[in-house]
Amino acid sequence: MAPTSGDAITVNVDNALVVLRGLTLNGSLGGNNGITFTGQTASPSNTRLYVENCVISGFSGNGVNFVRDGTLFISELIARENGTAIFVDGSTGYRSSATIDHALMERNTGYGLLVENAAVGIANSVAASNNYGFWARARAAAIQ
Repeated sequence: MAPTSGDAITVNVDNALVVLRGLTLNGSLGGNNGITFTGQTASPSNTRLYVENCVISGFSGNGVNFVRDGTLFISELIARENGTAIFVDGSTGYRSSATIDHALMERNTGYGLLVENAAVGIANSVAASNNYGFWARARAAAIQ
């Protein structure tokens, strides 16, 4: 799949199990993100997204863009030449978490893996020739 704009796949569900398996996504025609998860609006989340045996390349934004409350499972992923290979965001009160196994994050112009305020476990994975490899940061909530 090669979108000419926007995201190749957007997952917007609450309390669901979603499995994306065996996909090849190419953003070279103008796509922003490969897979975006924007579901779950209430916490705690019961939504699980599985990304298995996929190749995601050429997106100006993120290969995998996980930006809402839920759990992400990645296995056997190749994410190359994107802005950032995998972004897991737990900011603004979301409880995002991820497990990543056997991911190759290669030649992305930003990060191999970028984590913000989320719990992420990673094993048997490589971030090579990115501007940044594995990056995690936590921000304190603003005091009103």
